[in-house]
Amino acid sequence: MTVLRRGPGLLLVALVATTLVAGCGKDDPRGTADADIGNDPQARGAVMVTKCTRTDEGWVATGTITNPDRKDHRFSVVVSYTTSTSSTLGRSRTTMTVPGGQSAEFTSTARFGVDLAAGPMDAVARGNDVRCVLRGVEKL
Repeated sequence: MTVLRRGPGLLLVALVATTLVAGCGKDDPRGTADADIGNDPQARGAVMVTKCTRTDEGWVATGTITNPDRKDHRFSVVVSYTTSTSSTLGRSRTTMTVPGGQSAEFTSTARFGVDLAAGPMDAVARGNDVRCVLRGVEKL
C-alpha cells in the first residue's frame, strides 16, 4: 500500500498552478480571453467573414450575419487575427442586432501592429501573413 504524503511541496505546486490559471482571464493582451469566447454552432452558421483588411492601426474583418429567424436577434462575433502558423496577434468582438429574416454586414476592428516590433508582430510590419479567423459566435 502506498501512502501519499502532502507537504509544503504540494502546496507550492498548487499555488503555482492556481496563479498560472488565474493569469488566463480577462486581461489577455490579445483581446478577448478564450474563456470569454462563446460559440454556438447554430449561430456560427449564420456568420461569414468575407474580407480581412490592414489599416493604419491594425486590421478590420468584414463579414455578413444572416438571421434566419422571424424575430430580431443580437449577435456577438469574435474574430482572431492570426499568422499562417496560428499565432494570435489580436482579437476583436463586435455585437449587433440583425432584424428577423435579414442579413447585415459587420465590421470588427483590432488595433495592433502600430509598434512594429520583431516577433509575431513582424508579420504585420510586412503587411502579409495575417488572417481574420472567425473565432466564436453567440446569439444573445
